[in-house]
Amino acid sequence: GTPDYELVEAVLKFHPSAERKLAGMTGIKVDVSPYGDTHCFYVMRENGESEDISVVKCFNNMQQNPPYINEEDSEKKEAAPAEKSSVLVTLLYVLLCLTQALVWSHSCGDWGLSLSRQGAITTLQQMSRTPITGQLLVKGGMAAVVGAVLGIIISLVVNCTLVEISMSAFFALYFGLLFISVGCVILWRISTQAQMVSTPEETARKKQLQLFASLIVVSGFLCFILEKNWFVGMSPVLKIPLYSILGVSVSFALTFSVVDMINYLLGFLQVVVARPLVESTSQVYLVLFVALLMGGTFGFIFGVMDVEDEVQYQVRLALLREEHYCYPIGALLGAVGGFGNDCEFD
Repeated sequence: GTPDYELVEAVLKFHPSAERKLAGMTGIKVDVSPYGDTHCFYVMRENGESEDISVVKCFNNMQQNPPYINEEDSEKKEAAPAEKSSVLVTLLYVLLCLTQALVWSHSCGDWGLSLSRQGAITTLQQMSRTPITGQLLVKGGMAAVVGAVLGIIISLVVNCTLVEISMSAFFALYFGLLFISVGCVILWRISTQAQMVSTPEETARKKQLQLFASLIVVSGFLCFILEKNWFVGMSPVLKIPLYSILGVSVSFALTFSVVDMINYLLGFLQVVVARPLVESTSQVYLVLFVALLMGGTFGFIFGVMDVEDEVQYQVRLALLREEHYCYPIGALLGAVGGFGNDCEFD
């Protein structure tokens, strides 16, 4: 089709790398290379040689209502949140984190009380020895579907949270303080319990809780480091581990908050005292393993695809492109966790 030269000119004028590569050129001609629903732009010199400046990478349906960004208001645009939807999802996550903080500050969490010297490998071995019956397949299939839905939701929330931490200084500060506060509360509760005489199993449990609490505190400081204006140009080798650690903490806190709330609601709504949805050590380790694997994978993909380096109006497209990879992973891990949890429950 006919190129939208006004749109292309706006994009080339705004992007810093485009300005550098356009310097010194004469007689620039801009064309469009269609690729399915994607339009990639490139610059052609007078001598007929084309140079792919990799400015906009790929814009899906970019010619519909194209945003024109001037240099004068680019700084104002940069300070705005990426998307209203991601802000709402992030606020929901903040609410869950606050609820989890209250739970941990009160009793150091029912999850922590279930941890012992049993490891994740032992848990998987126990699951492999569970006899498969028709009833287990039906109930496990339903649990797998619910787990897949929760995995997709966690994928969306983790990615939106990483975007807001990277793009918004307010959310970076807010999440940093939130993570540091929650981690310090957990460490304080563990230290008060450490003064009491404990068994070797309880000592091992407290060390595990201290490890995860320290991880949450470290993630709080990472929120300050990963604010967009501070890490522009940082090597992917450095950014990917940072985002992986942050993704693990977000997924860990979110998963435990959701399950704690489900256990609380089930206990509140049921008249007869019933078993919580996640209670045994095997269930705790299974959900813990899935949450850590899920968060680390999402953070790794987020850093590899450089979602945080996109300009303001490209973030939504980059986030959608990343979610195409994260949704199947979240659904698969959530289904495995749901099915395994139901096996251990029975």
